[in-house]
Amino acid sequence: MSLEEEFNKERTEWEKHIYRVSYSSNPRVYIDCEAYRKLVSLGDKIFPLIREDLQKPWNVEKIGFFWLHVLYDIAGEKFSQDIPESIRGKNKELKEYALKWLDEYLPK
Repeated sequence: MSLEEEFNKERTEWEKHIYRVSYSSNPRVYIDCEAYRKLVSLGDKIFPLIREDLQKPWNVEKIGFFWLHVLYDIAGEKFSQDIPESIRGKNKELKEYALKWLDEYLPK
């Protein structure tokens, strides 16, 4: 299975999980699943695929915002250390930050 196929398989499973728990206000519930852990285990080689997905419109029942958790769980402080306090909790601004960070992180 190619990286992209594995990514898409786990992404689909994670999205189903997110839909099943979409009633919850606890963000941990959304990332507490095997598909999420498998995506994180793929490491930074999935960053281009995450970047592509981040460019799609966000929806509460879709992954959208939760890619930020994957980026943090893979990159740690490299990703989160420069997030301005003023954009924390603001999905649109966080999405723009993540896209900019990925543009700077990914090889040209």
